[in-house]
Amino acid sequence: MTVLHNYMLWRIVAALSEHLSTAFRSTIHEFSREIDGTERQLELGRLCLTQANKHFGMALGAMFVQQHFSSQSKAKVGRDSCPSRSTGNMPCVE
Repeated sequence: MTVLHNYMLWRIVAALSEHLSTAFRSTIHEFSREIDGTERQLELGRLCLTQANKHFGMALGAMFVQQHFSSQSKAKVGRDSCPSRSTGNMPCVE
């Protein structure tokens, strides 16, 4: 039972390691390198971008579209992407 407990604890730590300090992430990376040959640890900036995209990807994408696409482009995508208008099978939620 101790082996299972230690394994589960390690899996939790490994899964949440991205939220830990650099010292913890480095130790986990060293362990991973020995176990499965992981060569490189993500740079802190890349890790930050990955986490931001993981947690806020849809919101960041919406903000990007809002700032960088014209009203005509947004209207065209909204009009062309509704399945009910092309197939007549599903109602479109506006």
